[in-house]
Amino acid sequence: MEEDFQERFLKANANVDYMAQTLADVLRNCIRASVASNPSSQTYEAAKNFEMLLKLIVRSEGVRIYELLEKAIEDITVEPRPDSVDGAITHAAQMGMRFLVEQSCHDNAARGRAGKRRSEFLDAIKCIEEAREEMRRRYQLGK
Repeated sequence: MEEDFQERFLKANANVDYMAQTLADVLRNCIRASVASNPSSQTYEAAKNFEMLLKLIVRSEGVRIYELLEKAIEDITVEPRPDSVDGAITHAAQMGMRFLVEQSCHDNAARGRAGKRRSEFLDAIKCIEEAREEMRRRYQLGK
């Protein structure tokens, strides 16, 4: 009985939208694990999600890999907020991720990209403080 329910669940969710959400969860947990002091729980969650994704793919009817990846990337993409400080923080975090990704590569070209990404990240951090200062000035003018 439980097996029938699981099979129905898998068949019902073997669509690109649900699979993309599952893949996004795999990616999130891998990213969390890569920066955790003890990555075992995030690795476990990523493995569970990945196993589910594999079961869904087997039951899907010709899901295009590009579309699956595109939707998963959309799911994990964060748009900067309109608030200048939050926007600057989000931008700095994105630049930090770009730097970490290049740092994790092992080819010679990545070292050059990592140096550039490091500079972009440090510049983005400076923008946070500039946005905070601007917010403080506006607040003091409004008093």
